[in-house]
Amino acid sequence: MGDILLKVLPFIFSVGILGMLTGCYGPVELGRDITSRQPSEIPGGGHGGIAPGESGEKRKSLFVTGVEYPQGYGWWQSLGNPPPGTVLFLMKDGKRIFETDVCAENEVSADADMHRCVEGHLYTDFSTETETVLKRDGVEIFRFPGREMIVSFLLDSDDVYTLSIPRSGTGWVFRKNGEVKLYKSIGSLFPSGLHLDGGRVCFGYEDTISSSSGDSFKWFFAVDGEVKSMTVPDDVSAVDDAMMVNGEILYIAHRRNIRQAVLAKGLDCIAYELFDFETMSGCRFLKNRGEVFTYAVSGTGSSSTASFWKMTERVASFPQWMEAVAWDSDGNEVVSLFTDRQTGDVSLCRGSDYLNMEAGCCAIFDRTVASSDGRCCAAVARRENLAPALWAEGKLTDYDFNGVFTSVSWW
Repeated sequence: MGDILLKVLPFIFSVGILGMLTGCYGPVELGRDITSRQPSEIPGGGHGGIAPGESGEKRKSLFVTGVEYPQGYGWWQSLGNPPPGTVLFLMKDGKRIFETDVCAENEVSADADMHRCVEGHLYTDFSTETETVLKRDGVEIFRFPGREMIVSFLLDSDDVYTLSIPRSGTGWVFRKNGEVKLYKSIGSLFPSGLHLDGGRVCFGYEDTISSSSGDSFKWFFAVDGEVKSMTVPDDVSAVDDAMMVNGEILYIAHRRNIRQAVLAKGLDCIAYELFDFETMSGCRFLKNRGEVFTYAVSGTGSSSTASFWKMTERVASFPQWMEAVAWDSDGNEVVSLFTDRQTGDVSLCRGSDYLNMEAGCCAIFDRTVASSDGRCCAAVARRENLAPALWAEGKLTDYDFNGVFTSVSWW
């Protein structure tokens, strides 16, 4: 189920969570047309959240998603099989504004990577035996044939854009309001996924070309459905991520015979700051909010650490026993949530500074830290009984429902 991370002290529990070339002439791959059911009209209303275009307060509101299970049910033992009475909910500034039943009949899942809050609305996806269904605040907005896992979601005005991968098989699909715009049967998407730049919908991907001499790779970028090959130096062996910023494609590359990863634009490359003998892996951009940040695991030999860079300048590194669970950028800073591999305790950091987080808390999912206008919120749980809690404005607030918070965001 995407890149969702479940990180709780091992002696409490341990569960693995399951985070071409075509224009505007319909979905085509290698000359083969595929069909898609016409999506239904996207409703303009909804049952909770903020209506599109509503401005309201000067400061954004805090939205939190979560799942509540019936009292007495040990939800951590069987996350994929919730009993009757389980609900998925959305909170705004501490108050529930919407909830919906979690069950196959309602076509709503409790899985943390199958729902998201966007612009104050709760969007859910669900795979039946033959289709994928997308809802907003419990109301179906479209469905399409095939069982797909949504890995990137973007709302632009009333249009819903998704990147998804098949729940069985390979490749990916780019859709607008459920209609296929681009797809590949092989290859992989860059971690940055869908993003807007100058009002244009962007994403990048990698193609694998197999031959008798081995596999080789080519990298592409799509802007409003138009695909172009990325320009990279001849000695690039891998591209970890790419995104468009102010009309230019930035990418993180590894070059043969060069130890450092590089931040690149076209053929121009600048090496990331690293210590002697250090290397980088798992590089990815943070979502663009005016500044370009990079997350990666850096290290030498068997020693590794989570680090962040602003452009190519390292701005934070953490001890090797701390594992990054979630992070967000807010202006010039990165806010991150870490799990201590030795104790299971969670740490919350702004840049390289540790914030006031009580001991005895654990981190469960990614997307559980968010920052806006200098404010920060993190969703955690008490390690002793897994009771949900929210850290905000320097204070930890406990909640008494039987369940878990799955994401936090500001809108």
